[in-house]
Amino acid sequence: MRWILRAVLGIGALGLGACESTETAKDKPLSWQGAEPHFIARGHLNGEQIDIRIVGDDAEEGASVWCEREYEVPLVDGVADLTQARQIETSITGYATVDGEERIFQFEIKQHGLQDDRSGDSVTIIPRVDEVPPDADEAWLDWEWQTIDEEDLFESSAQEGEIVLEAFTGEPGEGGVIIPEGEGMVGATVQARWSVNESLSMSFSVPCTANDVEEY
Repeated sequence: MRWILRAVLGIGALGLGACESTETAKDKPLSWQGAEPHFIARGHLNGEQIDIRIVGDDAEEGASVWCEREYEVPLVDGVADLTQARQIETSITGYATVDGEERIFQFEIKQHGLQDDRSGDSVTIIPRVDEVPPDADEAWLDWEWQTIDEEDLFESSAQEGEIVLEAFTGEPGEGGVIIPEGEGMVGATVQARWSVNESLSMSFSVPCTANDVEEY
């Protein structure tokens, strides 16, 4: 069984770690809150203060927050070769209330396979340029808001930041790469910045309930 876990991470590489004496606890970058299911995000984005905290029963079994893994699988003579599958994206989706409005949030770690990383590995968030894919230790990060009826409200890519993987669990199935739906979890911290005044700090340990498998 694949199981990687680390107890505590260091501060991210966004310049968010410089804490002045007047800084409150909510202003400080989040450290990893452990392997128990949770999702916590704090900061400012698109003119709004963000303070999301999903813990306890709401975080269990994908009730209010969940992970989806995306894989690419090549076709060989018209048949999917699962031994050559590659994990290329991890998305976290959940429910949150902002200024009394219930919404769906989603953030996507794109063009990077966390499944290939080890506990403690750092992934650099870079600006999204579709024509220039990230290097092996880089990723794009998108944040999206939708209404509760899944109408798009906002989507934007972070310009810089750091992801530190803390845990990735799950036993790959046939082919030795794709972890079956409903098995495993992912845990990490994220320090992401969109602009001088827009940044989010996140800690999560979230069950993975679904896969998106793309054949090519």
